[in-house]
Amino acid sequence: MIAGPSHHLPSLSGSGGLRPLLPVLLLLLCVTAAAEPAPPAWLRSAEWTEVLGYDNLEPAELAMRFEQDRALLARIVGQAELDTATREQIAQRIDARRDELQLRAAVAIIDQACPFEPELLDDEIARQRLAEGSPRRLDIWYLFVADPNEADPDSPAGKRAHALADQLTPDNFAAIARLWSDAPSSARGGHMGVVDPTTLGPTFQDHLTLSPVGTISGPFRTRSGWNILWVRQEFPAVEPALDPAEMRAAACRALAVRLAVHVRTNSADNWSELVERALVVAAADIDAELAFLGNHLAAEAASIAHAATIEPDEADLRALYDAALPRRGPRRLAREILLTAPDWTTGADREDWEVRRRVRDEARSLRQRILDGELTFEQAAREHSAAITAAADGSLGWLQEPSSALYDTELGLLAPGALSPPIETGKGYLLLKLEAYEPSAPIAFEDCRADLLQRFRARAARKWREAQRTP
Repeated sequence: MIAGPSHHLPSLSGSGGLRPLLPVLLLLLCVTAAAEPAPPAWLRSAEWTEVLGYDNLEPAELAMRFEQDRALLARIVGQAELDTATREQIAQRIDARRDELQLRAAVAIIDQACPFEPELLDDEIARQRLAEGSPRRLDIWYLFVADPNEADPDSPAGKRAHALADQLTPDNFAAIARLWSDAPSSARGGHMGVVDPTTLGPTFQDHLTLSPVGTISGPFRTRSGWNILWVRQEFPAVEPALDPAEMRAAACRALAVRLAVHVRTNSADNWSELVERALVVAAADIDAELAFLGNHLAAEAASIAHAATIEPDEADLRALYDAALPRRGPRRLAREILLTAPDWTTGADREDWEVRRRVRDEARSLRQRILDGELTFEQAAREHSAAITAAADGSLGWLQEPSSALYDTELGLLAPGALSPPIETGKGYLLLKLEAYEPSAPIAFEDCRADLLQRFRARAARKWREAQRTP
């Protein structure tokens, strides 16, 4: 859903924009309102098919199942005694759903009328790029070694670039690029992304022509350094997915959504009139869905309340435990060092990257000193880390997976005793050391008793609800 108007959809203020469309729209609504109401399509909406299992049902079977469930819910609600707080929560959810359905009805009525000028539809087609297919694209990985000595073919940086190229394979490209590339993409293992090569500079395009798909090529000399390229995969061009009529229909739908949201946000009177006219067509479906929703929520609350009164036998919980065989994820004992700078920034300008590169070079140097035995990881953490773990020699303790995506991913690449390459984060460059690893293991019965009890009561609630099908 679009939260407000965009520059492609002028505001309703002033003599121009969409304000002149409202009389036309309301006139068209009068004609539309006379149409026969459509069948209740909400029965097949994703919200209900997932909850009730109505997917892949033929119309006759769907109608039968719906009537059975509606009778079941009404029977449960008729016997339920819900407290005030639960009833208020149900009322709030019904009100929120009513707002969603009224907006949908308003969008549908505008979409059906489609009172938009052709130029506005063309602008929306262009904005969404509906008329465009997908150009030929390449999945490009890139390692760059900076070298200001353009006139020296045997510069130290050039020798390093050639030495790196000799080591590179598809399996180790990301790890080496993260450690040694001087490009901003080093934080992603040198991954530039899947790009249209025609959007790149002419020199880079020339290098790509010398880089067959699936191979690592270079180093290629440029004014600023050396490029090593790995074109991992090629994606052929794709024709547009929609024909012109489908494009205009999609554009009209998108504009209808934005106009409805705009009217609701900025013009209470126009919104009330729009909803009133939309409800001429949609009121019956909306009322039916809200009534069903209210009964569904009340029956769900009643079944949960009933299940909460049931105390399971130890054997019931043991049976659930034996069926699930719950396991904890792996655990890792790790340490960290965070290197940063007072002027650290995540900006995209060249100056911002220079700050990050300076910190990354410090992290590289510190990592090498640790590997060379000049100082221990613990000593380096105490003396250099900006993380709060510095006082504890960088100790992160045991990290139970899942912990954080960054730690789980990066530590998962290390063997015990190994150090990570510098890892760019929003606060600086991180060095990680994996000290010990424990694989996944079963969780003791007592440690998951609360979860087992919750599963037992959820199953009891479902069984009780199904038992009500027989009066």
